[in-house]
Amino acid sequence: MIGKSHIISFAVVVSLYMIVAVWKYVPINTEIENQTRSEQRSDRADIVAFWDHYNTAISYRSDRDYEQAAYYYEQALEVNAQHEDALYYLGSMYLFQREFEKAEQMWLKLEEIQPNSPRTQLQLGTLYFCMDDSNDLFNIEMASKRFEHAWNLNREETGSPLLLSKIAMLNGEYDKAGDLLDIVIVSNMMSYQARYLKGYLEWMEGRESASRDNFRKARDIFQSLAYSEIQGEGATKAGARAMLSEDRFCNAFESQIDELLAENGMLDHDSHYEKFSDSIKSWR
Repeated sequence: MIGKSHIISFAVVVSLYMIVAVWKYVPINTEIENQTRSEQRSDRADIVAFWDHYNTAISYRSDRDYEQAAYYYEQALEVNAQHEDALYYLGSMYLFQREFEKAEQMWLKLEEIQPNSPRTQLQLGTLYFCMDDSNDLFNIEMASKRFEHAWNLNREETGSPLLLSKIAMLNGEYDKAGDLLDIVIVSNMMSYQARYLKGYLEWMEGRESASRDNFRKARDIFQSLAYSEIQGEGATKAGARAMLSEDRFCNAFESQIDELLAENGMLDHDSHYEKFSDSIKSWR
């Protein structure tokens, strides 16, 4: 039979083991909790810092201060290098500053994250089709592949077929260009560029009546859009569309069409298309 003294001794030993166990456990648990709190504080600080930089970038971008916008997008990406919108817009800021290689880097990285994003493919196509003398990345074949990929990913958007029609026109593929423009016009009746270009193709074919009809529709749509744009600035005269923004410099077709239509009736139908034809020849 176990004596009373043995029971007491056993109880003491067990108690000591429990005290040691608790003594070991509590500091470790406290240390883990402190580390977790520290990590949570760091995460919160990163989140606050990211959105502070990102929102500042948006503000500068809205003011078309592309250099400062790029700086703050860069700061945001230092906190979160995988943020898709920050990569997308930083690429745009680089493009607007004619830093073409940097723009490509951003969008190729974005493509790795979002391989099936139409907007990324469209931007890469825009980069490779950017008709600027300083753009060493200009490549019509690569641009065409990107636009086709973007269109395959989203058949409802009309930006890609419109751009593909412009490439077809540069390549002298007028039937293909016409088919693409028909697709754009059916899907987007407010595309004055598609109407203008369709009228140009008809003018080249000698289809005078159809050409004049599309030209007139292009001019009317352009003027109505121009009127809507400038009303917010207190202007009252329709047709005096706000000046071409620097972020449109890549799209020579759009710039030339806008410039000609902004002359608001100073050129007749034939003179319009003669000047436009001269532009295409010089681009080639």
